[in-house]
Amino acid sequence: LAFLYDKDVYLDTEEMRRIKSFILSTDTPEARKLHELMTPTVDKDLFELVNKLRIDKKELLEASCFYEQVSKVFEKEWIILKKGLITQKTVIDLCAGNCLAGALWLLKGAEKVYFVDKATSNSSRKVRKQLDLNGHNTRYKYDNVDIFDEKIRIYFENAQKEKVIVVSIHACGNLSDRIIELSIQYHVPFA
Repeated sequence: LAFLYDKDVYLDTEEMRRIKSFILSTDTPEARKLHELMTPTVDKDLFELVNKLRIDKKELLEASCFYEQVSKVFEKEWIILKKGLITQKTVIDLCAGNCLAGALWLLKGAEKVYFVDKATSNSSRKVRKQLDLNGHNTRYKYDNVDIFDEKIRIYFENAQKEKVIVVSIHACGNLSDRIIELSIQYHVPFA
């Protein structure tokens, strides 16, 4: 158990596959506890928000696991920023896709979330409608901007001034490169 608490159990490494295989072949209370620890679950707040929408469970797990791992690091970042008298927790969700990642940050206490994507999807509309119905409509903004458009720099310039954090799950291929490049250039924390 102590070993697993310090591991990213969502990583699909050879080491984790051997551990999972061993756990599945052993039926003891300890093994059941380990299995529970190693089984990713959908965040309950996110599930409650979208449970009536027909969103693929894989997408919910992805957003939940991403938040679970990344929030540990970003909470430390916000504590540091708070000491510097910056208390607002703001997240920019780039290549926002279905908006689940940013929605989860909102549900977990971010004061403001900017969803930025090149195109609007049906899933993102549904998720934002649920956010509106749950009283979060003043705490987020949605914008259609291509990550390679110069307008994206405005988000990074503001992020640099306000000390916000950039996240992205759906940055495939060279989109990731672009986010990394801009985050480093503007000294903005990102995941």
